[in-house]
Amino acid sequence: MSLKELIPASVSCLLMVAGLASPGWFYYKIHIINLNATLHVGLWYTVECSENSCDAKYNKLELKLEHTESDRMIGTLAVMFCIIAVGLAIIHLFCTTSGPTAKRVLKIAFIWACVLAGVLGLTVSSRIADEIREGTAQNSQYVIATTYFPYSLVLHGVGASVALATTAFHTRLLISVDPS
Repeated sequence: MSLKELIPASVSCLLMVAGLASPGWFYYKIHIINLNATLHVGLWYTVECSENSCDAKYNKLELKLEHTESDRMIGTLAVMFCIIAVGLAIIHLFCTTSGPTAKRVLKIAFIWACVLAGVLGLTVSSRIADEIREGTAQNSQYVIATTYFPYSLVLHGVGASVALATTAFHTRLLISVDPS
């Protein structure tokens, strides 16, 4: 492995962490009597902004989503596997004393960590995108007027896609260099 694997895995990790931590999974403009505000909902917290101020609070599942707890878990697992992949790539890059068998095991572990990060990350992103598409992500205390671009969803999904692309590229190299 070289920087060709470390850089995309690191970019994937950064995108997935940014997507998981930011409050843009659902981004709405809401209208309540005498109040116009925006609502930025993340998996972990919600930011409500009115004309004068913004208020962040822990998201205690006040949004009626089917799978919020499992989405939190799966998204976190995806990021953990991505971090493991980056760690394995760093170990492989700087480990010069181990033999070819140890390096092959590191390569295979890197591939599996990237696969798991990509599949789990896309699972969360696609499930939430489907909820937005169906309009099931609603909150009874708000009247939602406009839905805006879910930037966190896209960051997490692109990060997961980069992890899978890194896996595909690295698997091709592993097979072409070492056919056993």
